[in-house]
Amino acid sequence: MELKDLLKHLQRRFGILISITLLFCIGGGVLARLWPVTQTASLALYIQKDAEQSPLGDYTYDGYYAQQAAEAYTDTVVGLLESPDVMAEVLDQLEVDRDTRFNEFHRSLKVEKTAPQIVLVSVTRQDVNEANQVVTQVADSVIKRVSTLNEGLDNNLTVSLIGAEPLVQSNELPFLLTIIVAGLFGITLGGFGILCEYYLTEDE
Repeated sequence: MELKDLLKHLQRRFGILISITLLFCIGGGVLARLWPVTQTASLALYIQKDAEQSPLGDYTYDGYYAQQAAEAYTDTVVGLLESPDVMAEVLDQLEVDRDTRFNEFHRSLKVEKTAPQIVLVSVTRQDVNEANQVVTQVADSVIKRVSTLNEGLDNNLTVSLIGAEPLVQSNELPFLLTIIVAGLFGITLGGFGILCEYYLTEDE
């Protein structure tokens, strides 16, 4: 079996190959149209520690140590945001049945430490209002918890929102790209199938 024989066989089955590719392209287009569109609402949180000022105005290293403390505390904030207790509290506030829908909402939550003192929290839902409400409530709940946990302590650690409103991003399958990928997959699968058919039947 030589390469030229394979190419000749592909040419003889060119119509079939094109048909398979077109079929996959149509399937990719249908998939892109039917794929559910989701909305991701995101909020960025900034963790900081207020440095103590020298009463004489002298330079101190407290600013440096304050930054180090805030960076270390960022991991604690990430843990609070991912805590099941926080999501359970949010669902209760939104009057959502947490017994049946807790896992669904908790899986939609994503927490990412994007910088030493910045944490990005995102919630993905099909309804944009629901995504906004959940991510806002999660952020507010953690801000209040940090304030409560640090109350009476001399550490001045605070968590605040960087933006007042959640940033919303729509998630959908790109129509043209999906068709191209499906077409490439179709032509690859079709070509492989035609070559296998030739290999199995060449001696008959």
